[in-house]
Amino acid sequence: MEEEINIVSEEHDHRIVEKLNNILDAGEAAMVIIAPYSGLVVAPRVILYPYIDFPEEFNIKQAIDAIKRKLRERNLLKEGKIERLFLLIQSPGGGVISSFKVAKLIRENVKEVISFIIHFAMSGGTLIVLASNKIVMGPISHVSPIDIQMKYKEDFISQTTSSEPSEACQPYLKRYPKKTHPTAGKSWPKNWTP
Repeated sequence: MEEEINIVSEEHDHRIVEKLNNILDAGEAAMVIIAPYSGLVVAPRVILYPYIDFPEEFNIKQAIDAIKRKLRERNLLKEGKIERLFLLIQSPGGGVISSFKVAKLIRENVKEVISFIIHFAMSGGTLIVLASNKIVMGPISHVSPIDIQMKYKEDFISQTTSSEPSEACQPYLKRYPKKTHPTAGKSWPKNWTP
């Protein structure tokens, strides 16, 4: 039997709803963003990993609109914003543009954001939690650098992993003066094409 995954949904388990109602004050809401760390093997050499991308922008917008609609129905939406959002997050990251849009969307619609990192909020997940007023982490929780990467062939090359380009890039770099080589904190030259 195939299990259905709800991308955006409201909690229907009456026990959880009841507990949340007892915990949350008027005008407060809770949101969960969870992506597993391990990927889905779709071919012997192909693994799909979950990450923050364009669909999440729309999903978060849809969730925020649903929360605001519920609060508006109960006359609990003040100044058009959610009073406080408790964000439970676990994410290996994703696209920097989408992560930024999600963080901005949350900030524009919520007065106070308190993020709880279950285990990790890496790269784009870090960017989202940095939009919070408060970040709560456990003893094994962690964040990571906002690590912008580019895809080259089957690999992702990070601009922040080292101060020198990887050995795999060395043959290409010999064609250009050293001062134009890409390093951490330095943008890739326009004329540099592997």
